[in-house]
Amino acid sequence: SFTSIEDLTNDENNITIYPNIISKQDAVNINCPASVYSEIVIYDDQGRFFYRQSFGASTSITPKWKNGVYFYRVKTADKLSCGKIIVQE
Repeated sequence: SFTSIEDLTNDENNITIYPNIISKQDAVNINCPASVYSEIVIYDDQGRFFYRQSFGASTSITPKWKNGVYFYRVKTADKLSCGKIIVQE
């Protein structure tokens, strides 16, 4: 089975992550409606593991951000969403 670009978009999968531009002390909110188990994994701009958290339908995360670009992957039982978070002062 192949995954198309369309399968990875946030809107079609009803996975919302906001805001995507934040300052160091801000939280990122994640909402995965109707999901029993979800997981977010975040990597830095070099592709190194930065943060991981499992949760139910929604959560807020506040890792120790540094300025830069981070890439995330949110996975539920049947959906996948990928994107980026920009941290700036």
